[in-house]
Amino acid sequence: MDTPIGATNIGWKQWEESIKKLSDELYDGSLDMMQMLIKKLKYMATATGWTLICEINGKSIFNEYGKISTEECMDYAKKYYVLASNGK
Repeated sequence: MDTPIGATNIGWKQWEESIKKLSDELYDGSLDMMQMLIKKLKYMATATGWTLICEINGKSIFNEYGKISTEECMDYAKKYYVLASNGK
């Protein structure tokens, strides 16, 4: 994969770490596996410095995921997409 124009080495390494597979084991939909998935996501977000984008309208996707609507998620993702598209 080519490095985007204007990307720094540190930023690119951060991106590569952020998109790695969390596990070879597929999520099976069970509550136990969901809790493990959330723990792994939280660890990865913390390790890569992406915890700020894991809050939607003041609610943590790790601790308050049941309080976040699909519409809130979609609106939030669209805002980040626009910012990323503009290099912010």
